[in-house]
Amino acid sequence: MAILPAGSGNGFAMYLGLGRKIEKAIQVLNSGQVITIDSCTLNKRPYFNLAGVGFDGLIAYKIKNSKIRGLWGYVKLSLQAAFGYQFPRYKISMDGKVIERDCIVVEVANAPMFGYNFLIAPQAKLNDGLLEVVIIKKAPKWRYLFSIWRFFNGSVHKSSLVERYSAQEVKIEAQDRTPVHVDGEGFLTQGDLLFKVNRLSLQVISPTN
Repeated sequence: MAILPAGSGNGFAMYLGLGRKIEKAIQVLNSGQVITIDSCTLNKRPYFNLAGVGFDGLIAYKIKNSKIRGLWGYVKLSLQAAFGYQFPRYKISMDGKVIERDCIVVEVANAPMFGYNFLIAPQAKLNDGLLEVVIIKKAPKWRYLFSIWRFFNGSVHKSSLVERYSAQEVKIEAQDRTPVHVDGEGFLTQGDLLFKVNRLSLQVISPTN
């Protein structure tokens, strides 16, 4: 697979070192190296970077149905949605371990970052055969604002608001219709969400070190 960074945030391209310029990415097609990474599925729908349930899914869904784009579009829609957001309760199964949490986000990551260098799962690795599960728990909303800096220095997993786990298979059960994103593509769904990792199943062209 070759990647052209033509999206809004281009988190996966940025993580691989492709940058945001399509011209640079095209040059990598001729000069890059082939690496083998894990791929993932959500209810058999493939993804390679991140999939999330909750607030980030809601913002991805709103962006999809809006003319707003770019970093400030994400910021504006996030602030608008935050005030009335109700924290859903999810039942989360990870390789047989079952927990229930009221939370704002459950991220099931193959790689560490959203676009704009926003690190949601800094300990995720592309080739370890594991999904990194990051749960951001329910809290007073002002606490999220004062913790945003952690998403830019790779320390989000050290926050008391966060729980993290690793698993090969994750199932999330929600009582109501819930917003989800798959590699930034937002939608609403209902029913069980089953995440799986397929180890070393995809070859990707990336820049040489």
